[in-house]
Amino acid sequence: MGLLAVSPTIVALGIVIVYPIISAIVMSFQKDAGLDPATGLFVQGGSAGLQNYVNWLAQQCAAPGAAPWPVRQVRSAVSSGRPQPPHFSSPW
Repeated sequence: MGLLAVSPTIVALGIVIVYPIISAIVMSFQKDAGLDPATGLFVQGGSAGLQNYVNWLAQQCAAPGAAPWPVRQVRSAVSSGRPQPPHFSSPW
């Protein structure tokens, strides 16, 4: 009787908690969708395999010319012994 009363809660928690976790794991093995440079058309990402994790572990996630990781800015501020102001670009 008790299991019958608790089962709707367990199903709801499975939907709310377990499904997003599994979905995030599956999505972590996918490439980002984007534009095909040759045609300019939107293309699906497809499977990336372990390449996303290889790039993450090698800290190669940023595109060439992109801003450095915030972790690097924090490390430089800590190693210099004085706080560094954040670098923001103004839209004006």
